[in-house]
Amino acid sequence: MPATDRPSHYGLRSRLAEYLLRAGEGASVAEYLEQSAERFPTERDQLRRDAAQVRNGVMPTSYQYAEGRR
Repeated sequence: MPATDRPSHYGLRSRLAEYLLRAGEGASVAEYLEQSAERFPTERDQLRRDAAQVRNGVMPTSYQYAEGRR
């Protein structure tokens, strides 16, 4: 989904997750992403993939792109 088509909460959610990952809160971020997947059906698959990556110690691709823009 292009960034302009994403709901306004997307930016806040991704920034929050990124900051928490940097602080070593991977388990919390994975849980948050999984719970978010239930609330946002259009993003469900991506959120679940991101949660799985976090649980495996990998920075999700979507967050790597955010870091690359900085």
